[in-house]
Amino acid sequence: MKFGSTPIDTGVQDDLIADEHHADDLNADNNWEQEDFAIEEVSGKVAIEIDRRAILGNGSYPFVRQGNTLRYIPSSTSAYEFCLVTSLQKNITRAPFNSLPITFELLSAEVAKLYLGEKAECVRTGWPSHGPDRPTSFIDLMLHVKRLTGEFEWHPRIPVGPDEGDVGPKDEGMDYVAWKPFGDQRNGKIFLLGQCACGNDWVDKLDDLSKEKLQQWLNPITWAEFLPAFSVPYHIPGHYIFSYVCTQAGVTFDRLRLAIISEQYNATFPQELKEKLIAGVRLFLPDYRT
Repeated sequence: MKFGSTPIDTGVQDDLIADEHHADDLNADNNWEQEDFAIEEVSGKVAIEIDRRAILGNGSYPFVRQGNTLRYIPSSTSAYEFCLVTSLQKNITRAPFNSLPITFELLSAEVAKLYLGEKAECVRTGWPSHGPDRPTSFIDLMLHVKRLTGEFEWHPRIPVGPDEGDVGPKDEGMDYVAWKPFGDQRNGKIFLLGQCACGNDWVDKLDDLSKEKLQQWLNPITWAEFLPAFSVPYHIPGHYIFSYVCTQAGVTFDRLRLAIISEQYNATFPQELKEKLIAGVRLFLPDYRT
């Protein structure tokens, strides 16, 4: 992204030399001939993976392989680039990088809405709040969602009232809600309730969002059974791993799916969100241009 293009084996060579291949070490058993062979072998696998992602990306993957060279072609929305740099950040709790999870949740909510199709709507419910107009306490936030959707009935199992202070958890694992109205003012809509995980411990977050947790506060949550969703800025590799995540966490939006839908709806993609994505990328690449 920084230089426009690069040989595929450059990064592979750096990793191999820094890891287990040390031909310049007098105590090492391998030589440069063995090291060259190792680099060629791994580079071949990387090329195969690049081609696989390009095919799956269906035009949204912002990289093109030309022989041994990987060329960068900026996307229209910067969704892929934002997810990529977010997945590389080791500490997302300190400023200015603590803005990345909030922006990622806004992106995930928007993509879930776009996925549901025409006239769908969404709201980010993750903690902390992303703006002065959004309620900060869980009870006020759920009452806000109730006004928007007609569902999410605030009825805690342990009776509490709105006058009892800051009631409830931060977000109970629910980072966004996306829904599609029927147009008849009745409840029973389709809902996607999303959990987002930006850290490299995302595999431990598959069950953070659950019906049981939400029912401590909301009864019913939705009239028709909601669909759980899971969003990560990483590319989830392999059929087995991806199927496992889907069965454990619900409808899964990884980096590639987030990029596909964002690019597909580029014409109607919110400009304000695009600017947030670009700002996120510029935390890593100050000269980044779309």
